[in-house]
This record gives sequence, structure tokens and C-alpha cells, in this order.
Amino acid sequence: MRIIYALILVSFCQSITGQDQLTELLEQHIYRFTINETNNFSDSTAFMWQSWIGQNQIVGLAEKHHSTQLSIFTTALLPVLRELNFRNFALEMGPNSAEVLNERSKEPGKMSDHIKQLNRKYGKRWSASKTPLVFVNKKSDALFMDRADELEFMFWGLDQEFSYSYEMLIDRMRSLEPNEATEEQYQEASSLIYKNLYKRKVNGQHIYCWYQTNGAINAYLKSIKENQEAVGIVNALRESWDIYCKEVSGKWSSQQRADLIKSNYREYTRSKKKTGKVFIKMGNLHLTRNTSPYGVNDLGKYLTQRDSIENTGFLNIRFFNPYLNGRYKAKSSSVSTLQSVGDKERWTVVDLRPIREQLIRKEIQLNENYTYEIMSYDLLLLAPADVYDRRNNY
Repeated sequence: MRIIYALILVSFCQSITGQDQLTELLEQHIYRFTINETNNFSDSTAFMWQSWIGQNQIVGLAEKHHSTQLSIFTTALLPVLRELNFRNFALEMGPNSAEVLNERSKEPGKMSDHIKQLNRKYGKRWSASKTPLVFVNKKSDALFMDRADELEFMFWGLDQEFSYSYEMLIDRMRSLEPNEATEEQYQEASSLIYKNLYKRKVNGQHIYCWYQTNGAINAYLKSIKENQEAVGIVNALRESWDIYCKEVSGKWSSQQRADLIKSNYREYTRSKKKTGKVFIKMGNLHLTRNTSPYGVNDLGKYLTQRDSIENTGFLNIRFFNPYLNGRYKAKSSSVSTLQSVGDKERWTVVDLRPIREQLIRKEIQLNENYTYEIMSYDLLLLAPADVYDRRNNY
């Protein structure tokens, strides 16, 4: 028993020593900055970001969703990216939903107003999350969407089609392939989706599985044959429903979703190779350089492997908001030391790459969680005091 206690004590002391050492290392590679009231960097901060991005053709922002501060940061980063010939803005939404954004960008008015109109038309009243355009539907998201539109970024959608986008997309199908002969089928399918979109189950079936088996909805989808873009929406809906149905039925579909994200990325790069570099804003696990903790080989690993072969250059940025909704949330994190160097008043960025090199050379030892983070991401970005964002519709 004494031996066990001794081993625990040694392990604990090593952990404390490693974390103290990590804090010192983080402080050696730290830069703090502010973003002004017009959501821009100072010249010196813009220069720092230009130097970090360098010749990389792909920059990934590994986000925590619905952060007000991250939207402000994204707004400030976009002009820097544009100066470096980044022209494409990839988002965690379906390709057909992104095409709705691209079409709206050609119309008069601000992008945020177009999104607000879509939220009102297709979203559930007063619901913060039940809107068709996921992760660009909040108040502060409007800042970076308007700036991206002003800078003429092309929007890419890499993910499955979001669960609340289906009414919008079935209307889009109809606009692409109008047909009097199938008008009644369209009306019935649209009505069924409208009535059931926010339900968890219909007739005892999970909603996504119900979509797959409903006769009226599938009859309309089968009638879409002429317009290839409309056919593409049909295929995207079926893939989305399959992934969601498996997930709610207890079947693992995370790798299928990741494979779809990679496939969509390849499709964009094949068809739009010469349109400039790519900025990707997605959830942090999608952009890890390694297999995720859930055993998924996602987009970040694919981009890392592609970089090693084609020298494309891929920089990924790991975002945390340790101060959230008036509380210091990082204390309970398994990587609290990484977040402890944050500042409540200023932005903090740490270059993790020199620390990674020390890990590889075995000059330092850290536990599994810290090792994973440092091996998986290049820059650590810590927000000042943050709050959850609100929906952009009223």
C-alpha cells in the first residue's frame, strides 16, 4: 500500500513540475494584443499575423462555437488574410447552404440582412439555434459575414446539410427545377418538412430516419432529375439524413461525416483551384492534425498529410475562451494550464510550434492531454472576457 501511495505521489509531483515548466514555456512564446472598436488589428498586430500565416495556403481556425469574441477576432483577421491572397472562406455547413450565401452576396444589401431574412423565414421564432444557416446565424457572426462579403470572399460549405436547413433547401430545389407536373408533390413534401422540422420523433421514428422513409418526401426527391444542382441537393439531403439517423440510432457515423467533409473539400479544390487560398472556420476536432480523441480521421489530419506531400502549407489555430459569461471556466479543463496564460482584458496568442519541437526531442515531458493539444495545433488563441452570442433575426 505504501508503494502505491509513493507512486501516486511521484506521479502527482511530476505532473505539477511539468505544468510549471509548461507555463514558463508558454510565456516565452506569447503575444498579447487588442482589437479596436472598428474590429481591426493595429498595424503591429496585423504584421504579426502576417508573419505567422506566412506562405501557408490554408489557415484553419479550430473554434468553440457561438463565441462573441471569436466572431470579432475573425472579423479582424479577414483583411489580413485577403492581403495574403486568401479568397475562400470555408464554413461548417453544407455546400448547398453555402451556395445560398454566395447567391445572396450578389444581391444589393448587407450579408447580415440577408441572413436575418432567412432566419426569419425558415427559423423557429425566438430560438437561438433553430435556424437554417448554422454558425453564421448569430448577432456577432454578422460582423465577419459582412466583412467577408465586402472583401469578396467565396463561401464554401464543407459539412453535411444542417438539420434545420431542409425547408430552405427544398425551396431551393424547386426554384432550380420548377415543374408544374410535380407541383403537388413539392407542396406536400414542403408541408411535411415545415410541420415536423423541429420535432425529435415522428410516428415513433427519429426525425432523420423518418425523412428517409417518408413516401411523400421521397416521391418529390425522386422527381428531381433535370437540373444537376437540384439533383446535388437531393443527394446531399440523403447523405445528411443517413449520418443523422445513424447517430441518433446509436450507430457511429462520425467517420462518415468526416469523410464527407474531406470529400467536399476535395470537390471545391478540384473545381476552384486557381481562386486563391482557403480560410477554414470549424469546430476544433475537425482541424486537429492527428486522429481525434474519438478515433476520427478528420479534415485537419487530411490537410496535414496533404501538406507533407504537396507542400501546401497548413496553419491551424486552437481557440479557447477561458473567461465565459462572467466566470473563469478554464479551471475545470483537462488542459487548464494552456488557458491559464490568458488575459481577461486582452487577446493572447502563443506559438506552440517551438514547444512541439521540444516535445519531439523529448526535452520536456507532459501528460497525454497537453501532448495531444501541442502536437495537434500550431497557435493557441485565448480570448478576453467572452459571452455566448445571440441569434441574428430580430
